[in-house]
Amino acid sequence: MGIGLKQLWRIRGYTLLELILVILIFSLVLSLAIPRLGGLIRSDELRASALRLVGLIKDTRNRAMMEQRYYRLYFEPNTSNVWTEKIETVREDVEKKKKSISRDVIVKGIWSGTKGKQSEGEVWITFSPMGYCDGALIYLLDDKSKSFTIQINPFGTQIDLIEGEVEPELQEVN
Repeated sequence: MGIGLKQLWRIRGYTLLELILVILIFSLVLSLAIPRLGGLIRSDELRASALRLVGLIKDTRNRAMMEQRYYRLYFEPNTSNVWTEKIETVREDVEKKKKSISRDVIVKGIWSGTKGKQSEGEVWITFSPMGYCDGALIYLLDDKSKSFTIQINPFGTQIDLIEGEVEPELQEVN
């Protein structure tokens, strides 16, 4: 009436061949899925960098308003370097102040209402003690040629993050 040793062995678990087959299938599925997930993470780096830059813009505007001083947010086009300075202060060692927004994302250029499109040299946006600034578009580009545009409203606190490169809308005066 009892269960034999052979029957007990078959009931207790899977064979080594079955385990190897399951691990092989699992490995195959992972090897196909992981490269695609890597692309999602990289594209997220551009959005994360853009959001970090939006935070820095808001922080600079807020400091200008709280301290009642003019501040400038500087950009170095074709790099990821940005930094802020009070206008009234003597320029210190700029290299120490530079911050990189990302390793894989650069500031391609900036368009402002007063200076037009700039993509060389030091470029800046000035924030007044009232929180106003020149309206600006900041163009970000990652190493896969994907781009974002940060649009700064000159009179309010609204900052828009737009996928792709947006050209300014110029209105003709009649």
